[in-house]
Amino acid sequence: DDASFLREALGVWSVDDDAAIPYSAWMACADPESVALDPVVFGIDVSPDRSRATISAVGKRADGKRHVAVVDARSGVDWIVPRCVELQAHNPSGFALDPAGPVGSLIQPLRDAGIDVVEVTVRPLTQACGQLHDLVMSGEIAHRDEGLLNEAVAGAARRNVGEAWAWARKDARADITPLYAATVALWAFGEADKPADPGVWFI
Repeated sequence: DDASFLREALGVWSVDDDAAIPYSAWMACADPESVALDPVVFGIDVSPDRSRATISAVGKRADGKRHVAVVDARSGVDWIVPRCVELQAHNPSGFALDPAGPVGSLIQPLRDAGIDVVEVTVRPLTQACGQLHDLVMSGEIAHRDEGLLNEAVAGAARRNVGEAWAWARKDARADITPLYAATVALWAFGEADKPADPGVWFI
């Protein structure tokens, strides 16, 4: 079962004690039938050793909850740009990534391929980590109970960034690229989903 796998394979003995996101709360958000409405935002992340990469998606469900899912996850990085070109056919609101992370080297190749890259820098990244945590704790996010995301959440750790926090790659007990990709996509989706500025001036 999940608990045995987390304990034996990932060394996670108590998935709620001092967890970045309590695993029990995460699993309470599982909905295998969850579906997002168009448009979505895709998030991209690459592991520090460049051995793995993930594209995740974030959107909004008909009931207003955020939906998060892994779209593609493979070894290496050479597949990312052509896969994003394929995903462009879905008319997403953008492709988000952390320019300071390992995926930053792909910004120019992605833009050269016509991909709308949204750079999620340190401050919005910490905001997105906090937002993801709060959405899980309030049950306002849904996922499809996917193994890759589940493992990433169970193995995630925090690093302090000023008075906020972000995901800690070096302390992670699992491949967190699915979670990192979902986090940057969550922030970019929130920006794209904001209502248009009515342009009213108050003097």
